[in-house]
Amino acid sequence: MPSISLKLTNSLLRKIKIPNEGTLIINDLDELSLKLRISWTVRKTWFVEKNLEKRG
Repeated sequence: MPSISLKLTNSLLRKIKIPNEGTLIINDLDELSLKLRISWTVRKTWFVEKNLEKRG
């Protein structure tokens, strides 16, 4: 899965091209945990990635 980092803005989201195959993940530069996954089936999924501390 290719991954790129960009500042996610409304105008940028309208210009993003759908990948021909597989998925594309776009990381937001302002909110580092915010990501957008775009699949070749034109499904767009927002998600937040969080790293948990290991306590032991």
